[in-house]
Amino acid sequence: MTYLKVLKVFYVLLAVVGAILAIVSYFQHSLYLKSFGLVLLGSSLVFNSYTTHLE
Repeated sequence: MTYLKVLKVFYVLLAVVGAILAIVSYFQHSLYLKSFGLVLLGSSLVFNSYTTHLE
């Protein structure tokens, strides 16, 4: 049970950091920040679906 909670916290943190980086990249006009933020958001979706599958 704790393993699922750790995965849930992990993908929520990935999503939050990814969203923050995507917003900051808008102001900084940085393609690298935007790409990294989108990669974090995508990996958050993967971990979300994996956690849902385990439940």
